Amino acid sequence: MEHWRDYPVDADPRRLVLTGETVLVGAGFASNDAKQAFLAGEFAAAADVPDEVLRALARHHGKLHGHALRITGAERVSATFDTDRGPRQLPAWRVRIDGVDGPVSVLDPEIARDAAGPEGIDGITGTDMRARLGADERTMILEFLGSPPQYTDYPRAVVLESPAAVTVIPVPHELLEGDRLLYGQQREVTARLRDPLGARVAVDYRSGCPITVDAAPAPQHATAREQTAIPGCGLLSGTHQTRAPRTPATLPALVQCVDGYQL
Repeated sequence: MEHWRDYPVDADPRRLVLTGETVLVGAGFASNDAKQAFLAGEFAAAADVPDEVLRALARHHGKLHGHALRITGAERVSATFDTDRGPRQLPAWRVRIDGVDGPVSVLDPEIARDAAGPEGIDGITGTDMRARLGADERTMILEFLGSPPQYTDYPRAVVLESPAAVTVIPVPHELLEGDRLLYGQQREVTARLRDPLGARVAVDYRSGCPITVDAAPAPQHATAREQTAIPGCGLLSGTHQTRAPRTPATLPALVQCVDGYQL
């Protein structure tokens, strides 16, 4: 939470928060040597490429085995990048590099410089968490990698809030003691915020990295056709039909209704 205390929550427009990579490789690499060279961050520019774009590509520094990869072209485009409010089309550079299958998209350095994230505490990036926000902007369903349901339940969560950030901490209840297989599984827990999320940043409580929060979908309004009731049946005609539970008590009425309307 402290990591985000200076986030300008009242800024208009809201400051961009990145949750994913700023350099996107499309199809992969022609060889493992090309991949290692790319990760080492050594490039030879054979085309006119802005220095800031080259620095963004060379953000990884390692020991290079082999030759530097040759950049053969670059052009301004727009590309989709992950943010804390979902995917967004942002200005970018499309860079063509020998040994890389397909173009590489680099977020415009000016946009990246003005954005917050995706780093958390101590420069950590990446998180297994994602959240869904209810229509009331207070109900938050946190998706995370946790212990499998046969071992652990997550009946509740602790919520920490500040003027700039929110974090949800799942509270585990162990169902099994003793030895168990060590693997993670996608889990979720529902929490309620004290105040609406607003422009605040939801963060991973372990690393301080921002997480993506998906807004609740707009309510669906049924059409007149979808709302036409079949008399005495409790079913709806149209493309979407609500079926009554087929228990012994309700099955005769359901069969009579279907027969009566020759469905």
